[in-house]
Amino acid sequence: MIDSDAPFDLSHAKAIGVLSVGIWRIPHLAQFFPIPVQRLRRFSLGHPTSVGCVAAWGYRPSRRAAHRYAKHHQLPLLTLEDGFIRSIGIGRAGYPPVSLIIDDMGIYFDARQPSRLEQLIQDSDDAQAGRAEACMALIRQHQLSKYNHAPVFRVTQSAPHNVLVVDQTVGDQSVAAGGASADSFQRMLQTARQQHPTSTIWIKT
Repeated sequence: MIDSDAPFDLSHAKAIGVLSVGIWRIPHLAQFFPIPVQRLRRFSLGHPTSVGCVAAWGYRPSRRAAHRYAKHHQLPLLTLEDGFIRSIGIGRAGYPPVSLIIDDMGIYFDARQPSRLEQLIQDSDDAQAGRAEACMALIRQHQLSKYNHAPVFRVTQSAPHNVLVVDQTVGDQSVAAGGASADSFQRMLQTARQQHPTSTIWIKT
C-alpha cells in the first residue's frame, strides 16, 4: 500500500500489472486507466520493468497473490472495485462496467483504514463540493442506481411513516470491513421495529 496521503502518481510507471484473470477479462479494461495494463504471470521468473504498480480486486482471495507480488517487487498496490454507478444491468448477466473505483490508499468500504475517497472528501474545496451536490441531484432526478436493472420502487401501502432497513449479501467483505455482522443487522431491524412501531419497515435485501 502507499503511505503518502498525496494522490498516487502513475506518470513514472509505463504499465499497471494485473495477476487476476477476472480483472484481465473486464471488457474495455484499458479504457479505465491513463497508462497501459499488462498481464503478469504469478510464477514467471522475471518482472517486467515497465510495470510500476499492481492492481487487485477488492478483498477477494486473488488479492493475496497480488499483494505478495507487489511486496516482493516493492511496488504500490492499487485496489479496484465496481463504480457506484456500475452498469445498465448486473454483472452476472454479462453487462460490462461503465466505471471503476481505483484506490491507492485502501478501499471505501473498509472502515479500518483510510481510503482515497475519504481523502478526496476531506480535501475538497467549494467547487468540488458543489459538483458533488449537482451529481447527487442528477442521480436522484434520473433515478440511477448501481446496476439500473430494477423497476422504480413505489410505496403503495398507507402508513404514518416508512422506514428503510438496508441489508447486505452474506459473506460480502464490506460487512466485516465495515464493523458489521449478521447480529448487528438483527439489532438494527429490532431497533427499527421498537422505535417505529406504527411504521411500515421495508428491507432492502
